[in-house]
Amino acid sequence: MALALVACSGMAQQLTLLQINDTYELTPLSGQGGMTRVATLRKQLVKENPATLLVHAGDFLNPSVLSALSYQGKRISGKQMIETLNAVGLDYTAFGNHEFDVKEADLLARLDESRFEWLAANVWHKTPQGQIPFSRTGQAAFPKSVIRKINGLRVGIIGVTIPLEKDFVLCTDPFTAAKTEYNRLKDSTDFVIAITHQSIDADKQLAKELPALKLIIGGHEHDNTAQQVGETLIRKADANAKTAYIHRINFDAATQKVSIVSELKKVDASLPDDSATAAVVSRWQQIATEGIKAVGFDAAEVLMQVKGEPLDGLEATVRNKHGKLTDIIAAAMLTHSKHAQAAIVNGGSVRIDDRLTGTVTAYDLMRIVPFGGGLVEMQIKGADLQKLLDAGLKNKGTGGYLHYANISESKKGWKINGKKLIPAKYYNIITTEFLFTGKEANMDFLIPQNPNIRNIDTPKTDDIRADIRKVIADYMRKIK
Repeated sequence: MALALVACSGMAQQLTLLQINDTYELTPLSGQGGMTRVATLRKQLVKENPATLLVHAGDFLNPSVLSALSYQGKRISGKQMIETLNAVGLDYTAFGNHEFDVKEADLLARLDESRFEWLAANVWHKTPQGQIPFSRTGQAAFPKSVIRKINGLRVGIIGVTIPLEKDFVLCTDPFTAAKTEYNRLKDSTDFVIAITHQSIDADKQLAKELPALKLIIGGHEHDNTAQQVGETLIRKADANAKTAYIHRINFDAATQKVSIVSELKKVDASLPDDSATAAVVSRWQQIATEGIKAVGFDAAEVLMQVKGEPLDGLEATVRNKHGKLTDIIAAAMLTHSKHAQAAIVNGGSVRIDDRLTGTVTAYDLMRIVPFGGGLVEMQIKGADLQKLLDAGLKNKGTGGYLHYANISESKKGWKINGKKLIPAKYYNIITTEFLFTGKEANMDFLIPQNPNIRNIDTPKTDDIRADIRKVIADYMRKIK
């Protein structure tokens, strides 16, 4: 796939950008992707044009199986990806929203370990002393943008992230931040591009508000896309480096015109493994195997075969609608309950952000629910159960969207096991320990102290219900 912005003329100065985004796995999935292949592709491009940069549009510290495991007494929390991207030769990245899923101390450690540049026009570190830019310990703040001088070119690069706020981070309005940086860069550069981690609609809006941007290298969505707004190209590659974008950029100094040819490149077995990167990946694969074994699984065990419809664990799916995968999870919970009439789980529990076809292994299960966690049974008054289910609908589009077994919705209200929910009646349900903390949005009443909840059954460690992964694995084996 190739698209040209304008025709080249005269003697042009050249730059090549290799783009990846939303990479959670080190190794290929169904034969596609793999960071060792990305490293090879980068080296091939450098040989073709030494003025080559590798850029990442965010999301790589989390979620993943490895990030959820522990090594040497500490949660890995993306350390494997930092080491691998260092080996691959990453030059620039924007922050993705999932970078902030890890704990503050872990994120700061990952930043210290990284050997590439983070661009953060609208990202702030919330500290007791106030909001400050993120940085490596004892070093200067990460820049909001840079002017990269390469092959006679002066390239402005801005990094922005989707708006969000957590205990230790604030991502402000990306449009305002990008405009500020663009105005600062425009008179000192030959052209300006942006690395963004936000929705395609936000990228389109950015292109409208800054029409002189030549290229938006985007992340956040996981399927490749090629769009154009005015003269601004917007490109996103497939997640997990199943594809990468190659942008060959020419700048004609005489005419001041920029031409860009973007090629969507499959990352597959046609690209051999880079030996240096492979050594890093192999080490982390061994750590993963041992970590998975430590929590009671054989990573290679086949749990089930997917027939027909894929198991859709894409974030955009599980946070908005029910599907085959979430039906399996809820059914597994209900099947392994002692007394429950219904099962309830939140979409945010599913972290794979991928579709599974064919063979599903224990490693795949760890990708689906990497954090594990126990289940809990209780009796809940119908009025509160209705409140809980209504909250799940209100949370559509977020991790608090609910999936269930033996629960249905109709125009006349909720039904439990086919019968209309009665507000005064108590119902036996099984849900996750996380939901029962009341920390999910609009569900602060779902806590042990609620007088409308009784007969709480929290399983002991030797009970299969103490780990949702074991519950799902056992269920998958039976429907295999």
